[in-house]
Amino acid sequence: DESLPRNQDNDLVARLTERGTVYWRVNATAAYLAPGTFAGLWRRAFLNGAWNVWAHRRGRGGHSWWHFVPMAMVGLGALLLFMMATRSPLALWCLSFLAVIYGLLAIGSAIGVASPRRAYWAIPILPFLFFLHHAIYGLGSWSAVARPNPIPLHSPQQP
Repeated sequence: DESLPRNQDNDLVARLTERGTVYWRVNATAAYLAPGTFAGLWRRAFLNGAWNVWAHRRGRGGHSWWHFVPMAMVGLGALLLFMMATRSPLALWCLSFLAVIYGLLAIGSAIGVASPRRAYWAIPILPFLFFLHHAIYGLGSWSAVARPNPIPLHSPQQP
């Protein structure tokens, strides 16, 4: 969808997949160019969440369920925290369970990311950064629910 300033890669992959294209990921050639600062990384995460909602709203974008997990977890976490404010032991148990599961998965991912690079010093830091990234991504998704698409549904193509 050329009218979207973002999500072109998701849209292209969705269109090609619909036509039967199969993708193989080769780690030796995959590269992610992260922003140079944490503020830039958080801004990208927030906008990625927002653009995924806006593109999904337009009916395009190639989004899977996992694109919306951070949004669901932020919403569920906020609901559980609200319920805890009313002193619900069940809410505290659910929030603790989610935190433990997320923590274990984040530690496993941190080991998977840091070990091949022999950056063992990063293992205790990465789970916290993963959490921040997912929380900010989820907040960006929720912010897009409350705002209209920045590009109208039937806008002319942009250069």
